[in-house]
Amino acid sequence: MSKSHKELIISFMKEVVLQLQATDDSQLESLLTGKAQLEFKITHAAKEPADKRKDELHEGFEKNAVEKLHGFSTRDEGERYLEQLCRTKEDLLRIARYLDLPAQKKEPIKQIKDKLIESTIGFRVRSAAVQGTSREPS
Repeated sequence: MSKSHKELIISFMKEVVLQLQATDDSQLESLLTGKAQLEFKITHAAKEPADKRKDELHEGFEKNAVEKLHGFSTRDEGERYLEQLCRTKEDLLRIARYLDLPAQKKEPIKQIKDKLIESTIGFRVRSAAVQGTSREPS
């Protein structure tokens, strides 16, 4: 048996001992008499606890993001910025809520990004195009 397998088994057994230590006397008695069973469940640890992630996003995250988006002159710049800034759908939803945009968790990420870009950059691009064509002589 390789050392890493041995270490994994030891770690697993330590976890079993911790779980058994957390049981009360009646639960332990039920286990010993066969009235109860000890079950193991494999769960995957979260990448980052949600609370930790929220703490990472500083106060004013949404305001700063919107101000930065307003400074871009093309949709592509805004999309690249959002790609770098927002690691999760929740980040995008926070900005959308800040802008009072209708966005829901069930919406695809692309759709939420499009709403953000349209409300901060797209309308200006469209307006400039309309004004540019309206100034042309007929």
